[in-house]
Amino acid sequence: MQLGQARATNSIKYQNIYTNMIITELMSNIEKKTYPNYKMKQEHLKALNTIYNDLRRI
Repeated sequence: MQLGQARATNSIKYQNIYTNMIITELMSNIEKKTYPNYKMKQEHLKALNTIYNDLRRI
């Protein structure tokens, strides 16, 4: 395998699991944090949730 070449799908799967853990942690931190704008908080959570769901489908 050459340097910079993509690894097998199994590696990507584990990478996505780790990324999902980070996203879950970010969502938890956003939930705890007070936002000056409630709509912005909801939009951030919605965006992270969309990314989380997209990664789960891979």
